[in-house]
Order: sequence, then C-alpha cells, then structure tokens
Amino acid sequence: MPATISPETASPPGKSHKQVTMVVTRSMYKRAAALKSAPPKTVLSPASVAEVQPVAGPSKPARPVRRERSGVTVRDQIQIKDSRKRYLLRQMKSRAKGHTQGLWCSVVIGNIDASFSEEVIRGIFQDCGRVAAVYLRCIGAGPTLAPEARWYATVSFTTPTGALRALRKHDSTWQGKRIIVTGSVCNLPELSLRPSFQAEKQPPRRLPLKLEETWSVLPDGRAVPKNHVEEPPKTWEAGPWGWINAELI
Repeated sequence: MPATISPETASPPGKSHKQVTMVVTRSMYKRAAALKSAPPKTVLSPASVAEVQPVAGPSKPARPVRRERSGVTVRDQIQIKDSRKRYLLRQMKSRAKGHTQGLWCSVVIGNIDASFSEEVIRGIFQDCGRVAAVYLRCIGAGPTLAPEARWYATVSFTTPTGALRALRKHDSTWQGKRIIVTGSVCNLPELSLRPSFQAEKQPPRRLPLKLEETWSVLPDGRAVPKNHVEEPPKTWEAGPWGWINAELI
C-alpha cells in the first residue's frame, strides 16, 4: 500500500496553515534504497578531465585463430607436417643403411699371371679394407681367341667401402704388370673378341630396280608370255572311229 506523508509546513504570519500530502509507491522506495547502497561517485575536476586523452582502439577487431575444415589449427598442421618429415627422413636413413649393406663387395683383378699368388694380392689391397677371400681363376686360350692362357682374380671384402677403395688401384703397376681393377668380369679385355671378328657396321645398300617385260601383245590384241610360240591351228576330220587330226594322216 502506498504510504502517505503529511508534514506541516510553517506559513508566514497572517496566513493559514495548509496540509501537503505526498504518495510514495513501492518502486520509488526501491529506487531510493538502491541509491543509498550505491558507492559515492567520484567527481573529476575540469583540469583532470583535460589531462585524460582518449586512446585510439584497433581499426579491426582481432581475428580468431584460423582453422582448417577438420577443426585443427594451422599451427597444429605445421607440427604434423614437420613430424611427418622427420619420420620420412628416419626411414630414408634406415633404407640407405640397408642398401649399403647389400652392395657388391667384390672386385675383379685382370692382366695378371701365375706369379700373382693369394698372398701377393692380399698385400696389394691390404690398405683398402679387410679382405674376406681371394679366388684365382684361369681363362683358357680357346674361348678367348688368345694364343695363351690368361689369369684373373676375384677379391671379396667384408664391406662395400673396401671394394670402392680397391677400384682406385686400377691401372697401377705391380710386379711389372699394369693390373686392371673392375667390378665385372665382362670388362676384362680377355673376354672381348678381336676387332677382326666383330661385324662391321655398314649402311644398307639400295639395289637398283630392274623392270623386265614378261608379256607381249599380239597384233590381234591378245596378251601372251614373252617366250610364247604360236602353234598353227590343227585341222580335224571325221573318221569311222571319231575325229582325227588331218596332219597325222
């Protein structure tokens, strides 16, 4: 219910007193209570207001973090790519190690004779690496088209690095012989044919085209072979036992 306040106001002398009535509603009461509970406002002087300068804000609001369709941020995408590169690099290194282990570890020594023993060959390649085995072989004179037998050796190393170092010994002189160091037996000169037995490469020859007349045309318009001999027509006569050739009678 609204409250009624009737204060008595003093009137000047010679005038009658009046009664003033003011109605206070519930909303007005709540507003007055809120004003009493609020902290007092700070009143700034004109000088302090002049000292405060406005700060310019950003022209555009800060953008949210860009995301991919999958919901992963760009930073996460970069980290995933870097980790994938590192994984592929580790795989390549492991494959390279396996490839090195599977390389050919043997070399072939050519242009040697029977004076090259296993001990001599081991001494030639002792600074290249550990020699696993040495095999001496002889090529006969027949299949190689050579007047005498030829010798060559196969040297096996424990690592491919030793075989690569052994190739540097190519064309070096040992015991008066310039040895040949290669990776395949097919590169030895003993297995190659002589130039006289090799087929010479010649350009193809073009044979001239010859036209020969094989048919002849007779005056009556008939076409007969060139060497055809025209026989005279035969005459036939009727006999008692049938037709007979008149030329045979």
